[in-house]
Amino acid sequence: MNAILHHSTRIGRGLLRMALLAVMLVVGNPAMAYDFMADGLYYNVNEDDTTVSVTHEWGDDEFDQAAYNYIQGDVVIPSRVTHDGTTYTVTAIDQWAFYYCVELTSVEIPSTVTSIGVSAFYGCHVMTRVLIPASVTVIEEGAFYRCVALTAVSLPEGLTSLGDMSFAFCSGLTAIDFPESLTSIGDYAFYSCSGLTDVVIPHTVTHVGNGAFVFCYSLTSVVVGRSVDMLWFAFWGCDNVTSVTCYAEIPPYMGLGVNGETHEKVYTFTDQVYRQAVLYVPEGSVDAYKRANQWKNFTRILPIGTILGDVNDDSEVTLADVNAVIGAVINMNYTSRQDVNGDGEVNLADVNALLDIILAE
Repeated sequence: MNAILHHSTRIGRGLLRMALLAVMLVVGNPAMAYDFMADGLYYNVNEDDTTVSVTHEWGDDEFDQAAYNYIQGDVVIPSRVTHDGTTYTVTAIDQWAFYYCVELTSVEIPSTVTSIGVSAFYGCHVMTRVLIPASVTVIEEGAFYRCVALTAVSLPEGLTSLGDMSFAFCSGLTAIDFPESLTSIGDYAFYSCSGLTDVVIPHTVTHVGNGAFVFCYSLTSVVVGRSVDMLWFAFWGCDNVTSVTCYAEIPPYMGLGVNGETHEKVYTFTDQVYRQAVLYVPEGSVDAYKRANQWKNFTRILPIGTILGDVNDDSEVTLADVNAVIGAVINMNYTSRQDVNGDGEVNLADVNALLDIILAE
């Protein structure tokens, strides 16, 4: 993985924290006691003495990774659990609770749980399904790190924060639905989720972390809500993006990074995306985006709602548009809308681009 820097400082802090946590586990931890076990799950009683958190089993004297592999198959976490005559409500999933349970296939989380802790499901390689209830408001750092068999995750309304690297390296993930309650996406949250094909960041999100979607190679479409005001190389390495829509009337600031190995500059999008993708922005903001740092690198910037190739503005792309471009070439009377392929010129290449659009439909 390439190290990425900015302001001469390594900004892969989420990556570094995960590495340090992993080292702590490998070299050993002091024995940590769970309060009780019921139906194969371990629990800690919380400070209020009425609720519990699902936790993990440690070795007697030091960390034993084998202790984390005991939970298998489909797991349904209960909303309440009884021990020694007392019934407790399950309100949280602690850090490392299901760490490296490599035979865990699915999990249902009850509606009493409000948080999913650091690395709670780290490395659950065959887990294909997780049901997250609307009661969950926070998913912490690395919670689903490298859960490679997850293909789709529906994040619940009520969720406000996704921690750093929360779904990093979930290579099987092809779809993610962000709720309208979400306000923050952490650093590298979806790092190398190579199966994701589109991302729609809702209008409620104000913070998108450094490199949030770096190396999502299959990504073709990106939508950024109106409240995001800054993007630090969030989509770098996503070379297949062909459509970007940004609803912010003021162009969000695009931060610059540096590749720690090659010392090359790292932008929010790659040069390939700036050349091939169409950027759609609010109609009154087109000129602002054409002047804004990095945004101006897009060769085609159009008002939201514009249909690419609809040069005669009749809401469809047909041979009439082809004739309009041919006429413009013959008469040498051009408009930017007729520059279909975004190369800054209007010529027969645009006619071919139009024909490709028509044939693709």
